[in-house]
Order: sequence, then C-alpha cells, then structure tokens
Amino acid sequence: MVFHYLQRLGAYTGYRGARFLGRNHSPLSSFSSETIIHAPEEKGYYLPPVTLDGQLERATGNFWRPLDEVVINAVETESTHTATILYKIDNVTVDNGFLYKGGNADYLSSLGPPKFEKPKHKTEGILCSSPAGSLYFGCWMYGDNLLDGIAKERDQYAIKVMPHKNYVHLPEANQILNLSDQYINQPTTFDHIYIIDDGGYNKNKVERIKNLRKLYQQSASSVKEKNRYVYLLRGKSANPRILSNEKEITDYLASCGFKIINPEHMTFGELADEISGCEIVLGVEGSQLTHGILGLKEGGFVIQLQPPYHFQPTDRPRCESVGVRWGYLVGFENDKGFEIPLDDVKKLLGKIL
Repeated sequence: MVFHYLQRLGAYTGYRGARFLGRNHSPLSSFSSETIIHAPEEKGYYLPPVTLDGQLERATGNFWRPLDEVVINAVETESTHTATILYKIDNVTVDNGFLYKGGNADYLSSLGPPKFEKPKHKTEGILCSSPAGSLYFGCWMYGDNLLDGIAKERDQYAIKVMPHKNYVHLPEANQILNLSDQYINQPTTFDHIYIIDDGGYNKNKVERIKNLRKLYQQSASSVKEKNRYVYLLRGKSANPRILSNEKEITDYLASCGFKIINPEHMTFGELADEISGCEIVLGVEGSQLTHGILGLKEGGFVIQLQPPYHFQPTDRPRCESVGVRWGYLVGFENDKGFEIPLDDVKKLLGKIL
C-alpha cells in the first residue's frame, strides 16, 4: 500500500509541478490498450443562427480559443459530428479527484492530493466526470451527464467524482434526470477504465440529450400555467459577465410578457416547472441557460446576450441538434462589463415573436 501511495503522490506532485511551469502532460487516454467506437462520425446541417446584421463584427475575443475558430462555429451550416470513442485504460486508480496509472496522473476535480488509504477494487467502469464538468454547471449538465447515458447503454458502472464547484442543484438534478448519485469518495483501483471522447453531436449523443430533455420536462407540474417567455438571470455565484443595462432590458421584457427568473433562488424542480414548454429563453451567455435548453419546447428559441470579449457559441449544437433554435446579440464593452442596446433586443424579438 505504501509504495502505491507514494507512487500516486509522486505523480500528483509531478502533475502539479508541470502545470505550474506551463508544461503539457500526456492524458491517460494516450495509454489506451483498446479503442472502441461507440457511435460513428456523421455529417450534419444547422440552420443559420438567429441574430441581426453586424453582430459578429462586435466580437473581440474568447477566453479559451482563437476568435476566428469561434466565429466559424457560430456561422457554419455544415458540420462534421465526430465519432463517440471509448479509450480502454488498464489498471487505473481514482483517488481524490485524480486518475493515476503508474507514475502518471490526470486531473478530474481539484479535491486535493491522494489519500493514504488502501484502494478498493472494482473490475471496470466508464468515466462520467470531466475537468470542465467539475468547474462549470453547463459542462456538467451537457457533458458529464451525457456520459452517464453511455454507461447505461453499455451496462457499465458510472465512475463519478464530485465536482470541485458546489452545484446546489446537483442532488435534485441527479434524481430528476435519473443519473447515478454514487460518487467515488475513497481510493478505488479499476482493472479497466473507459475514458470517452464525446465531442461530436452524432445521432447517439442527440438521443441522450433528448432523453435528458424528456425527463426534465416530464418532472414539471402539469397543473401550473406555463410561461411562454423566460429571462434567466446569471446570478452572483457565476463567473462575472456583467450586463450593465440588464434592468433596462428586463423591465422591457417584463412588459412583453417575459417572466424574470433567478435560478439561484429556486430548486431544480421549481425551475423545471417555470421553464418546461416555454417558447423563448433569453439571458446572458452562461451555464444558467442550460435550464432553458432542457426546458424549451421543440421549435423554441434560446437567445444569448454575449459579452464582446467572450463570444461563445458552445450552446449552438446543443440547441440545434434537438430542434431548438439558437441566436445571439453581441454587446459593447464598458467599464462595468458590457451593454446590449435595447433597440437590438426589440429588433431581434420582432423577428421571432
């Protein structure tokens, strides 16, 4: 036990040191003993985004990728949906938010160094947690939870690590969406782990998204009168993307019949009651709009208010692949954050109402 603990501790220290020095590490998927295609690559088509002329010219950057790549993702109508691939890795230990294979470590969630405990043993399972899902609710909902669907399809144990961020809606979401709630909280060694590349929106992934949407909407009260239009506030716990004239916009939207909702003040089930079956969801780009993508009726619209310094079309394939239209407006940066001209909101709603 001591040797393997020290081996994990050395791998953890090496990983942290490499990150501090800005060096890349080899992901555990590069040590795979077998590669399995769960769903094949496909060609796809998207409708053009719902927007106004001249909006893209306002975009100035993206936090994670070159802007020219992001713009292509926002406007392309033909796309290749990559295959869903499982990488089989042998003899892997999951310990306190990291994966360990020999002297190699890979990060899942920032829970800390390895524990000085003898690992439990399991035969195999499918990894259903990711670094992005441990930090961003939207990535957890539309990334990690879709991997849970693959574990069900293959009748495999879902290997899950508690996210680094505290998602207050996580326990109820697991229950409503029929997801595994068994998180690994002590060192566990697997004979085989399957790490999944699930980036493409092929038919298999689309069916898994549809299943989440179905469960979300089925959980909503059938008694409550449905809202047709919803504005979702980003909330104070999220990374700051301050819409400086949000009150001006929400006052106008309220006068048009929009219900203004703060997800931080509601349970997951209450949000499903308010959003399920609605026709338009509007809000600042971010994870809170995940509720809208789950609840919108087919043919509905997600309209994202985008800061120019972080133009992000990640939700476009999530929406368009299941028959929900995706649109956006880009604001102007100011000393408080960014501002969306109210006239732009009026013009865009005039196109879809």
